[in-house]
Amino acid sequence: MNYYFFYLISYLIIFFGLHFISKKLNLYDIPNKRKLHKSKIVNTGGIIIFIFYLIVIKNFEFNNVLENLIVVGFLIILVGFIDDRNNLSPAVKLISLSLPSVYIIVSNNFIIQSLGNYDLLGTLLLGKVALIFTFLSVVLLINSVNYLDGIDGLLLSFVATTFLYLIFLTEDKNIHLLIYYLLIPVIINLIFNFFSFGKNLKIFNGDAGSLFFGFLISFFLIYFNLYLDIHPIILAWSVWLPVYDFLYITFYRLINKKNIYNADNNHFHHIILKKFNNNHFYSVGLISIINVVVLLVGFLISQISKDFSFLLFIFLFIIYVGFRLNINLKKIY
Repeated sequence: MNYYFFYLISYLIIFFGLHFISKKLNLYDIPNKRKLHKSKIVNTGGIIIFIFYLIVIKNFEFNNVLENLIVVGFLIILVGFIDDRNNLSPAVKLISLSLPSVYIIVSNNFIIQSLGNYDLLGTLLLGKVALIFTFLSVVLLINSVNYLDGIDGLLLSFVATTFLYLIFLTEDKNIHLLIYYLLIPVIINLIFNFFSFGKNLKIFNGDAGSLFFGFLISFFLIYFNLYLDIHPIILAWSVWLPVYDFLYITFYRLINKKNIYNADNNHFHHIILKKFNNNHFYSVGLISIINVVVLLVGFLISQISKDFSFLLFIFLFIIYVGFRLNINLKKIY
């Protein structure tokens, strides 16, 4: 526990130091017509968190596979940092995210072989498409989590909830300890997102942070499935929010013949934000409550029936799509 307090203080020192350096290097997120903030904000939060993670895993022995995942995440951080500065094209960004993802999949044999075993549905084996399914799942989830980084604090709130859920799913003390340390900068940055003590300390994750967390969560889920034998549907509930929103936004853009890569303000969090008159704190609070409630309901249903949980996951997505389409129709009429 003393170590935990020591690293909490250490992160604060790192945070203040690198935040100051970021300002001197002019590493800001510049406001534009689509973005909600009105003044430039330092956007190196993800990089600062990653540096802290490297320091932690250098000084502790938690889990070799998960530690290696964090190290390889440097490539994701690099892609995000360049994208924050130069707006990479979708093709270049996709290739850049794919390479480290493929490396982790191949080097660790991180291949999802099935969607789980069910009493009525049987074992949903993926067979020859297992490798392709795994790759697409990782890349799409990375981008899905990136979509959450649209309003202050939402991404970090989601990450914190997901990490806590993963702690709940395993009794492995080393993984518990690792995630506790991973949570230190997440909680601190979340506090500075909402309570910036004057705008001087406000900080954004940047694409470096959002892409890295998407990468991290994607492979953590695969690890929990393959190494800890956690059922896929139990893990799926932890990412229902980014997955539902990503699939809906993608389908909506395709149906309306829009470029799927063009950013807009049609995400679920933008709808909630509008209802609260652009109050980020209340918006993130409500979305986080919804996320936790759905997550807990999904988990409890999974304990009763994996079949029903699987079908419920699909049914709720249909409900979600209907809800979103109804809102868009109201905008038109």
